[in-house]
Amino acid sequence: MSRPSKGGASYRAVLALPHARKLFAAAMLARLSYGLLGLPLLLTLKQATHSYAVAGTASGLFGLVTALLGPARARLVTRRPRALMALAGAYSGLLAAIAVVGAAGAAPWLVL
Repeated sequence: MSRPSKGGASYRAVLALPHARKLFAAAMLARLSYGLLGLPLLLTLKQATHSYAVAGTASGLFGLVTALLGPARARLVTRRPRALMALAGAYSGLLAAIAVVGAAGAAPWLVL
């Protein structure tokens, strides 16, 4: 692999590796939902609780837990690739539960 003069591998060199472009595109597509989740989550919870404070706290807690559990999730998927499907199902279930709570107009303690 060619290296630029400063010693680090360039994106061009990495993406030239076999199958790297497909893997990179799949990873980008899979992580797209992380950036798109914040605003709909906040607005759904605000509509359910009628409070931006509760909705912001719940959204912040969701982001914090996601960030804190990220390394453990990555280790688990690396060691046991089949766990990815279970994690994806759990993530989808959690988002569905949040949608149900939002539609039902739940109490703030339930949202948190």
